Amino acid sequence: MRSPRRTPPVSSDVPSYACPRVAASNSSLTPRSRRQFLALGGVAALGGLAAACAGDESSAEQTDAQDARGTLPDSDAKTSDTEGFVVVPRYPSGQRLTPGEVRLAFSIADSKGSLLPEGPAVITGVVRDERGGTIGTIEAPRRGTGLDVPYWTITAEIPTQGLYEFALDGAIGDPTPFLIFDASEVSIPAVGTALPPVETPTADNPRGVDPVCTRLDGPCPFHDVTLTDALAAGRPVVYLIGTPAHCQTATCG
Repeated sequence: MRSPRRTPPVSSDVPSYACPRVAASNSSLTPRSRRQFLALGGVAALGGLAAACAGDESSAEQTDAQDARGTLPDSDAKTSDTEGFVVVPRYPSGQRLTPGEVRLAFSIADSKGSLLPEGPAVITGVVRDERGGTIGTIEAPRRGTGLDVPYWTITAEIPTQGLYEFALDGAIGDPTPFLIFDASEVSIPAVGTALPPVETPTADNPRGVDPVCTRLDGPCPFHDVTLTDALAAGRPVVYLIGTPAHCQTATCG
């Protein structure tokens, strides 16, 4: 179901990705506790996306040097054939990820922070634990056919809670860390758990929501029953929260 912008705010799965920081290092994860990571507000997981664009003259020279190494062709090649991009995470931040099969989406940008509209068919790399041990390899396929900005997906089996990172071949800067929480610490339903019933707005009973559907040529035909009623029917259910009339990323609606 789609909820308009007037509903209570829902955390976006697409973080801000203006002005990624460019770092010269490609070192492994520096040991750091979960408490330290959370105290930093998880900024490391965004790879410096909050860094200001106004770098000094030396950083500008470094950026020019990175650009001189070449561009990323839209080809069937893997990233072993290309290099020089910045990782832009597009998965939820905060206490969302739990042990088991974890899916991490990301896009790529150039060294100046501009999202790239094309890139390799597959991006390779590794997933490491907090001690720097490799726990899996990455072959992330390019997705997003028809979108202005493609994205790639990492699917990894993460055994336990803790601090992890992924390092992509050809990426500029440090590996990208991410936190895995115990399921008891995560408020949203995890994969495999029951979806809680919610008395969602419908066309007959909007429950104060106006409009119920923001589809430009709508309303769409998916607002006839509440989520509670849909779950009670015992049939497969897809529950979507989106605002297609206000989508700014071509991925949220």
